Amino acid sequence: MKWLIDEQLPPQLTDWLIEQGEEAIHSKELPYSTDKELSQWAVQQGYIVVSKDIDLLEWHVRLDPSPSLLYLSLQNIKTSDLINLFRRHWCQLCRTLRKHTCVEMRKEEIHIHW
Repeated sequence: MKWLIDEQLPPQLTDWLIEQGEEAIHSKELPYSTDKELSQWAVQQGYIVVSKDIDLLEWHVRLDPSPSLLYLSLQNIKTSDLINLFRRHWCQLCRTLRKHTCVEMRKEEIHIHW
């Protein structure tokens, strides 16, 4: 899978995904400045957007076509805890995102929006 990590998330998450053999890029590496531009790029390139931005979750239903979205429903979290959360949910997360376009990851569970 291909992952686009939103700007409010640490670049170390991008590094961890790459270590797992995934293709990942942090939004700071791209020349786009708005959520709409990033989302359009993600759709065109086939990336899953990973974000904590509630606006992206709400906007996801209105954008056509919309990129796949992994919404992180988390308060402030240390980078090491975030990566451990990905480790703990990794298999389920990958299976779920292959079938659904909007998934929410909470500390204790994966929630499917659609």
